[in-house]
Amino acid sequence: MIKLVLGVIFLCLSIYSALSHSEPLRFSYWADATPPFADIKDNKVQGGILKDLGESIGAELNLPVEFVNIPVPRIESQLQAGLIDVDCITSPIWKETPEAYHWSPVLFEGSDRFLVKRELQHKIQSFADLKSLTLGIYKGYIYHQDIMDMIARDEIKTIKVTGIEHGIKLLQLGRLDALVDFGILLEYQLKKLSLKDEYALADKYADKYDLSCAYSKKSRIPSAAMNDVINKIINSGKLDKILSKYR
Repeated sequence: MIKLVLGVIFLCLSIYSALSHSEPLRFSYWADATPPFADIKDNKVQGGILKDLGESIGAELNLPVEFVNIPVPRIESQLQAGLIDVDCITSPIWKETPEAYHWSPVLFEGSDRFLVKRELQHKIQSFADLKSLTLGIYKGYIYHQDIMDMIARDEIKTIKVTGIEHGIKLLQLGRLDALVDFGILLEYQLKKLSLKDEYALADKYADKYDLSCAYSKKSRIPSAAMNDVINKIINSGKLDKILSKYR
């Protein structure tokens, strides 16, 4: 029995030692990512939720981390091939083959929100309240089915925006009544641009979804070990501290 216990301890120490001297844990990021997800300068991730979370995971595993710039359409193939280990702040509903990956515990609830002038904040309580409004949307993005149906029926006018800054500018110019985007991105911009006195997120959510990390099944790090680390980061309050920096 003692030999068995010592053997297990030796095996764990050997794995830990091997990991601590191995190649970096590779995280994906996309070039168009904006703060607070990623602050990219000179083609490198300098800050943001992805960097803070990735470095926290690496620290718990005693591993260096690397952030790899991958176009969104190629993330799944790179993940399946094991060329990256982890794709964080994503959801199974966004993947063509979610079963091809291991999934982490839920990190936090994500949402699509409507950014509007303060006088409209409490007037948008349902999708029906969007009728006759002009909505800023992104080309190729699929929104909640009710929104897509209203657009198809011409009940909502739309203007395609090239980015969140462009959308906010059109909102300020009065060309948009509402801009739909990730809630956490809109909260960050409200804070950064000191717009909270004039603009707010409408009461009605455009959509809600759980955000997690997808692990490559070819990663050398066992999914159970990754889950243990992420649970520790969540339960210790470290993730909440990371998120609160950007809200």
